[in-house]
Order: sequence, then structure tokens, then C-alpha cells
Amino acid sequence: MIASGRLTKVMALSGPGKGPEGPLAQIPMGRVGTVAETAALIVALCTDDTSYMTGVTVDINGASYAA
Repeated sequence: MIASGRLTKVMALSGPGKGPEGPLAQIPMGRVGTVAETAALIVALCTDDTSYMTGVTVDINGASYAA
């Protein structure tokens, strides 16, 4: 999950205990990601620093797949 305007709307509509609180408990880092963290990866991928990368999937998920 990324802390965007959409997440804020979902949490407001769903109320306490019914929204993303359950999935948030499943994120090992204990928090949602930020838009800035996602943007930083996108910027890095657009530079020559990653010019040798090919065919890779980069997950921004707070280590959710590691749990």
C-alpha cells in the first residue's frame, strides 16, 4: 500500500477496523509506503545508474512477500 489520496479516501469511507488496517498488519515494515519513496525508485530507474538492468520486477511492498 502507498499512502496516497486514494488510501486516505478508502480509510475514511471504511471506518476503523474495516479498512486497510487488516492488510497494514501484514506489512513487515509496519507502515505504508509513501508517494515519495515510490517516486524515488522511478527517478532512479530513469537514470543511467540502472542502464544495465533488464527484465526485472521491482516490488515496493514493505517486505510483504518476505513474511
